[in-house]
Amino acid sequence: MDYEAYIARLEQECDVVYQLAEQARSKGLDPRMTVEIPRASDLADRTQKLLDFLHPRQTAAQIREMTAKHDGNRELVAIDIARIVTAESLLYGVKEKCKACDGTGEIAKTPTWKVPCDDCGATGSVMGFDEAIGEADWKETLKTFESEAIKAKGEHIRVAQCLYHGICAGLAVLTEGILVAPLEGVVSCRILSNDDASECLAVNYAGPIRSAGGTGQALSVLIADVLRRDFGLGVPKVTFAEVGNATKKKFPSIVVGCSIGQVILN
Repeated sequence: MDYEAYIARLEQECDVVYQLAEQARSKGLDPRMTVEIPRASDLADRTQKLLDFLHPRQTAAQIREMTAKHDGNRELVAIDIARIVTAESLLYGVKEKCKACDGTGEIAKTPTWKVPCDDCGATGSVMGFDEAIGEADWKETLKTFESEAIKAKGEHIRVAQCLYHGICAGLAVLTEGILVAPLEGVVSCRILSNDDASECLAVNYAGPIRSAGGTGQALSVLIADVLRRDFGLGVPKVTFAEVGNATKKKFPSIVVGCSIGQVILN
């Protein structure tokens, strides 16, 4: 058997296995209703398939374009992709009913036993996207984003979700679409208020971020710092009391004054 035929057979058999796995997952006996591990052909494809919110976009093509533009510099590619993804989420994101739980926020395991829905965080709704997200030119998207981002500054939940998408996408590029860090390491983003009513960005991290190593985590903070400037968010103004509490409890942190598992961008 020649090489091409061998590869074709492997792909065909893999398709059959995925179909069986999807049928099994559709019964609702597992934490997720679908198979979490998608198939991909290269870094760009892996990155797009790793994160659910990237599926309707042109992220893979954008990564290939940015890689050529920056001569393979993955850090610069990650920053550009993070800005594009954030812009797309802001401009084309729409609120939709969660399909996994049918908008109830719960999934029935038995007639009497229900568990919170993982897909929507038990809220019953998720961010969907307008069809334009898969067609819009990224240059025009960024151009519009530069004027619309400041206007959306007061919409804390929406802005935080868009920032979260951008940070995860950038981290996925940095980790080549292989590691769990963009899925489980970055938990969420929040917009916090300082004592003087100015606002700053907080990024919450979980243990699996360690799978990306210190460089991946540090660069995800850098990406977040780039993104928060687009929305006109300021820097944290940490009080002496916060610094004292963090020191006494010996919380692991990157910036002095952070609460456990949280990096406040400065």
